[in-house]
Amino acid sequence: MSGFKMNRRHFLKGVGVTMALPMLEAMIPCRAFAAGPAQRFVSIYFANGIMWNGAAGSTYNNWECSGTETNFTLSRALMPLNAYKSSLTVVHNLRNLAAEEGMRVDSTTAHWLSTSSFLTGQRYETETHATKLRYAGSSLDQLIGANTPNKFKSLVIGNNYTTEHSGDSRGAAELLNQISWKSQTEQVPRLMTSKAVFDRLFAGGLPNTTTTQPDTAAQKRSQMKLSVVDAVREDAKRLITKLGTADRQKLDQYLTSVNELEKRIQSESTPTTTTTVACSTLPTGGSFQTDTNAFNTKMIPERSRNMMDMMIIAFQCDLTRVVTFMLENEHSELASSSVNYTGLDLSHHTSSHYLDDPAKHVPVKEYFGQWQTNQVAYLINKLQSTADSVNTGSLYDNTLIMAGSGMGDSHAHSFSNLPMILAGRGAGHIGGRLLRYNGQSYSNFLATLAQKFGLPAQMGLSTGTLANLF
Repeated sequence: MSGFKMNRRHFLKGVGVTMALPMLEAMIPCRAFAAGPAQRFVSIYFANGIMWNGAAGSTYNNWECSGTETNFTLSRALMPLNAYKSSLTVVHNLRNLAAEEGMRVDSTTAHWLSTSSFLTGQRYETETHATKLRYAGSSLDQLIGANTPNKFKSLVIGNNYTTEHSGDSRGAAELLNQISWKSQTEQVPRLMTSKAVFDRLFAGGLPNTTTTQPDTAAQKRSQMKLSVVDAVREDAKRLITKLGTADRQKLDQYLTSVNELEKRIQSESTPTTTTTVACSTLPTGGSFQTDTNAFNTKMIPERSRNMMDMMIIAFQCDLTRVVTFMLENEHSELASSSVNYTGLDLSHHTSSHYLDDPAKHVPVKEYFGQWQTNQVAYLINKLQSTADSVNTGSLYDNTLIMAGSGMGDSHAHSFSNLPMILAGRGAGHIGGRLLRYNGQSYSNFLATLAQKFGLPAQMGLSTGTLANLF
């Protein structure tokens, strides 16, 4: 071990690049900045609800598990997570009272009530939109992130974007595409391509969520056709001469993994133009830019994995402790062929109305359900196999994953029996349990999570917390 000591917040710098580092032995005396183990929060959104019609395991119920609290069998939709069952809590019978309240005001808004309530436990109001649109308030991810010391308070990402309902004066398009909110009227725009996330983390990109101006240094690096590792190579060489053997090996492995990831992202998408998406229906107006590859749904399987690999690096380097990931926008019309289904090519939304034509729709909706949980399984595997450079153990030991939807049965557009799972061992989560809450409030579920992250136990319409969740 070298006698060289360095600050935990040391960055490698180059043209258009500021690259964080994983925890090195040379940083160990400087890691006392944390009062306790760094707790991370990941929320993953499943679009279009699930099949929950009939008894558990029946043709039209692919989500409900059978068994007791500690001796249960995962459902067909959850079977991709079977290897991680001991660290899962499957939560059944939560009721989204906030969305139900919204449906009584406007029964055509089921899909965007699902998104607006998912991390807030509150509904949005349509009746006052002309003068003062009151969305659902600050979301759980943003509240948790606000209390962290990291460079990025949160990372909000997604795989695709829809322009559907873009002319709806109620703000439907914005609601279908967003689940994260800073306040009642301020959305947190998603980064919707792997390149956008990579640039945000390593190469300048958009320095914050309120600007659409690209980083000029990053543009210069791009013009020079330098990878981010090439851009910091000289700085890395200077640092390596001061490090001990173990740190040199760790830094070399880290730079190699970043370089390989960048190459994968470049092969995922070729340079394209950007599209300006108007947000004129928001109270504050404005617009944001998205790479047109965000509309290329054929890239979603590869993009999804790249997004999660970047989550891992962001956690390794403690760039953020909060990630919000929409696998699809709500009311998703993603074609089943886009996620490698080899049968009938139907859109996800069409298949979600599975009783319209069960013979055709049910197999497709089944596939989408397992595709979603397969993504969670991939992330769990990566978190388990990656050492936590800030705490002891693996990243999984200090991360809580919340995955599910704000809608229950997709055909009925119901808001009872929400699909929800918790995974990981962060925030005191135990796992290995099936919990049934008999219609208790989903807002209370969110309030319980807030409390575990040191926040007031109040989210949206919550009236308390849930017993036995942790």
